[in-house]
Amino acid sequence: MNAAGRVARRYAEALFKLAGEEGRLPEVTRDMALIDEACRKSVELRAFIKNPVLTSDFKKSALDAVFAGTLLQRTRQFLAFLMEKKRVHLLPDMAAAFLVMDRKQRGVANARMVTAFPLAEESLKRLAEGLRKKFNKHFEIQTSSDPSLMGGFLLTIEDRVYDCSVSHQIQLLQKQLVGENG
Repeated sequence: MNAAGRVARRYAEALFKLAGEEGRLPEVTRDMALIDEACRKSVELRAFIKNPVLTSDFKKSALDAVFAGTLLQRTRQFLAFLMEKKRVHLLPDMAAAFLVMDRKQRGVANARMVTAFPLAEESLKRLAEGLRKKFNKHFEIQTSSDPSLMGGFLLTIEDRVYDCSVSHQIQLLQKQLVGENG
């Protein structure tokens, strides 16, 4: 993790601890999830937040407008604190780190499932239950589809990738055939 990531994590830890002490952890977590989603979905928002040319006052006004009426007073105060300390550029990383801490405290792990075709809701439930039994954790599973897999799936749990796709099996078979004949 780079220096900026470590600093973002420390700010996230401070907010996490403060929210817990105040009994507002679920609400602040909701706010951080909202900020994280907005930052992930909008390249423009991330660029705006990280732009060193823009003044803190201008960024504060703009962020107040973007999140108008949706953030708790505690979260708005924390954003103002980040502005004051000239650390608002860390907001996307800080929000993501905060959510990791929340999931860890709740015993929830992230998983990402990519399939060749969209996964049925019942299949997703069975997958979540199977992962829970195998890893003794609850999983939040993000799904997407990629026709280039041809079939099977690509499952990512934290930093491990399980590639059980048809395209991967074909690649392995191709390597074996070339290796035997080469």
